[in-house]
Amino acid sequence: MEYEAGGELFDRIVDRGRFSEDEARYFFQQLICGVSYCDHMQICHRDLKLENVLLDGSPAPRLKICDFGYSKVVTNFSLYW
Repeated sequence: MEYEAGGELFDRIVDRGRFSEDEARYFFQQLICGVSYCDHMQICHRDLKLENVLLDGSPAPRLKICDFGYSKVVTNFSLYW
């Protein structure tokens, strides 16, 4: 796994407090895009939490979902409906 200088999303919230509405939208859109990609690839993360979302160190941080240790490839979607 590559190093992400921005650390965990959890730590950013603890250190800086609440996000503004614009910041929350910015991060949420990225998170939903990542989850959508996992769904498209038929991967269920099963442990998505703030500690498993990393930020790169750029001024406009990009999110990366990490820790796929509990993930599963989902081939039979009828189990989830």
